[in-house]
Amino acid sequence: MIRFSDQEGFIKAKGIKFKEGQDFSIRLPKVAVGVFSRYLFYDVVQKFNCREVGFLRCANMEREVYILNYKGVNITFFMAGVSAPWISADIEELYSQGVRKFIIFGNCGVLDSSIDDCSIIIPTKAFREEGTSYHYVPESDIIDID
Repeated sequence: MIRFSDQEGFIKAKGIKFKEGQDFSIRLPKVAVGVFSRYLFYDVVQKFNCREVGFLRCANMEREVYILNYKGVNITFFMAGVSAPWISADIEELYSQGVRKFIIFGNCGVLDSSIDDCSIIIPTKAFREEGTSYHYVPESDIIDID
């Protein structure tokens, strides 16, 4: 099991990557929305005023990062990596580029028949079984979500 350490890590996030002609010095909006569904991601990009500003890169793919303008408010918009290590890397790269608040959403099944299909569920706690979170906060079985 990985143990939490408050020592600074030696691998540093460097921010999003850029294509030729994109602004390398851009600071991203402080709020980011990440989605897990590529269908939803591309639907939002098509339907809203989105400007591609760079991309996130991992070992086997690149995912575009956009600035989405909604009712005059700029929001960083990206397709979130699916797994704790992957999305952690996304968040670190975006944070180093100026993002401070993250809203991540997707869909899931439920075991409680009193919850209607496609309901909005906002978790307040999470069970920690994945290992990645131990890099960021001290050990516990459950973590509060704010």
